[in-house]
Amino acid sequence: MKFLIFVLCLLTCSVYAQDEKCSVIHEDTKGEPQNTMVPTLKVIELTNTEREFTLPQLNLNKITSVMCGRNSILPLENDYKVPLAGYVFYITDSERVLVIEISDGKLQLRMLTGEFTEKEIPLIQEFANQVRTIL
Repeated sequence: MKFLIFVLCLLTCSVYAQDEKCSVIHEDTKGEPQNTMVPTLKVIELTNTEREFTLPQLNLNKITSVMCGRNSILPLENDYKVPLAGYVFYITDSERVLVIEISDGKLQLRMLTGEFTEKEIPLIQEFANQVRTIL
């Protein structure tokens, strides 16, 4: 039993140990897209519950997207909740940008900048397969 608790703690701690800085993309008063950092926005924490993803109350016009800089470009298991809530979700590492979105009623993943490595491709496929069983 202690071993199981230890393993669960390691899994949870590794998720929360991921460094994450997030912003939202919204329209300014002229309808132009703006990117605004939201230091309190922690998508990892907000999606790691059984509830749907909701943004904290922000005094911004028409928020269309959420963008998070992380240590890894690979999506976490609950990242699909962001596009399900109606936002395009961008995950960036130091060089690449992954887009997770709903298009034609289906969850899509695409690289906006850069490519997946050979080691990342099966992990991305695993994420996509897992999400298909949930949706």
